[in-house]
Amino acid sequence: MKLVRLSASNILGLPDGAWSFRGPAAAEPHDVILVTGVSASGKTSFLRAIAAAKEAVGSYGPPVDETRLLRRGTDAGRLESTWLTDGGGGPHDCSFNVGAAERPQSPLPLRAAFSVLSYSRERGKFEYFAANRRLQASRSSPLLPPSTPVIEAGYRLTEHAEKYSLLYRVLSDAIKNDASATASLLSTRGIALRSDLPDSLGLYKAAVARVCPWIRMVAVEPQERRRPLIWFEKQGASSRLELGELSESEQQCVLFAWTFTRLGLHRSVVLIDTPELYAHPSDHLRLFRAICQLGEDNQIIAATASPAILSSVGPDQVIHLPAPTEGR
Repeated sequence: MKLVRLSASNILGLPDGAWSFRGPAAAEPHDVILVTGVSASGKTSFLRAIAAAKEAVGSYGPPVDETRLLRRGTDAGRLESTWLTDGGGGPHDCSFNVGAAERPQSPLPLRAAFSVLSYSRERGKFEYFAANRRLQASRSSPLLPPSTPVIEAGYRLTEHAEKYSLLYRVLSDAIKNDASATASLLSTRGIALRSDLPDSLGLYKAAVARVCPWIRMVAVEPQERRRPLIWFEKQGASSRLELGELSESEQQCVLFAWTFTRLGLHRSVVLIDTPELYAHPSDHLRLFRAICQLGEDNQIIAATASPAILSSVGPDQVIHLPAPTEGR
């Protein structure tokens, strides 16, 4: 699925306007769109508006308080959007009045595609990497209870700082299931070849290596009622490092790798606020390209001020927001 067009009026922090996500002669929307501008120009608000437009069609979680989206001093706003669904269905036009009691009916294909979170890589979905994203690196952090797509869906388009802590339960359960399967194999065969041993973490390890080639995820050590210890090997380091001992930029790499793998982010709309977060300017472009390559046929919409990232795409792939004005 992909976003083709967005227009907004009276949305907090965002200038009124209409924006196309495809070039002048392009039949299909771009796979990468960058949103930029000076400080407080509305880059984050732009991503929030896209999330709100999606949730108005089909919500992953409880309804949001739409009054928080409205520009101060106004009691009505409007968002209009055009989408393509999986397989090229559409375009589908949607519009809604922010804060209105009644919601107009959206096209059924969109409601069906937008309302349900599936871990299948065959089904498109939405993810929002907010600027406050982080992995809970403390070894003493409690392990969250098992999650389900319904529970996890409610976090996906939020800016909940701890939403990625759900990943620890997935990794902990995976390593325990592998150990159980190995024990069962040994009890029935008496021997197990390396090629027979399950490796539920294989995709996670490969994704980490893709986005951060100088570190390697080597082991997950479950803890009783605490988040598991995640061990890495790093070029130039004499011993293994636990997740919390990696640099902030390396932890960001791990966060992206795990999340794309866990959710099966393919054919999806991925919103990223400041993809270059914590990274050195010399690594901005490499990191961004690696993130884009974690999934197939995604539409990446990123808010960024990185000159290296901005210069890597065509001018019709960059949305420049004007400087803020009073009252916006």
